[in-house]
Amino acid sequence: GWRYDWTYQIVGLSGTLLLGWATHKVAIALIDPVSSSFFLSAGFALFFYIIMVGNMIWAVPWVMGLRRDEFMQHLKNPFKISEH
Repeated sequence: GWRYDWTYQIVGLSGTLLLGWATHKVAIALIDPVSSSFFLSAGFALFFYIIMVGNMIWAVPWVMGLRRDEFMQHLKNPFKISEH
């Protein structure tokens, strides 16, 4: 009985792909002059990507089917099972 909306697919997929591309470019620009280590660059990109996706969910929580207060509740206690 869930409603299917293409907006979730377009915004969620294009947003995460764009953030992935941007974090890759930032990691290459910041890490390559210092070190050519793939793992250092990938680790920095992963860390930055997690922060950016968190910001995206904060800005548009409806992409995950949440309200901002629900998102904050999950951040405060990420392992609590919801009773809804």
